[in-house]
Amino acid sequence: LWLSTAMASYASLAGEIDQSRLACLNEDAEHTLRPALENRGILQSDADEQLLISIGFRSEVRLGAIKLRGVEDRETGEACDSAPAKVRLFVNRPDLGFDDAESDPAVQELDLTRADALGSTPAELKFVKFQKVDSIQIFVQENHGDAVTQLTGIEFYGQQGELQVQLERWKHEAPDIKPMGKSLFGD
Repeated sequence: LWLSTAMASYASLAGEIDQSRLACLNEDAEHTLRPALENRGILQSDADEQLLISIGFRSEVRLGAIKLRGVEDRETGEACDSAPAKVRLFVNRPDLGFDDAESDPAVQELDLTRADALGSTPAELKFVKFQKVDSIQIFVQENHGDAVTQLTGIEFYGQQGELQVQLERWKHEAPDIKPMGKSLFGD
């Protein structure tokens, strides 16, 4: 996938994920979302190849790119058939169900190759459509032909929301401001 020069201004948003706002429909009970997000396990679908993942952020973010890592076939070095192929992305719809994910217009659709699942380049998103993202819903509609879908990781790249950026800047510019003897920042 081609990536613009804007990617240089994006940072990993791993620290912005709100662990209390994770959900995944049709995940296998032994291969769940959280370990895959922490790069220490595999997320696997259960009844068929579809997954509906919802990930909330600690504050609003601007997303510029996403990386969905598939499982590598040890013999060929390529992504397994279980890697995502057709993915639909939605913004700020934490209650999205499978029927709506199939029929409602997605904010963006991705057609991923096997190389995308193992490559180092994330899929670039339409940045103007991914502003003020409180949560993202990832509908893996199809994989490359396996009965189940497997992911070894999901990574987001972008920028913190404007309010968070201003708070961080203010925290560094005025760390000693303490109204009534207490720090505004919990220090």
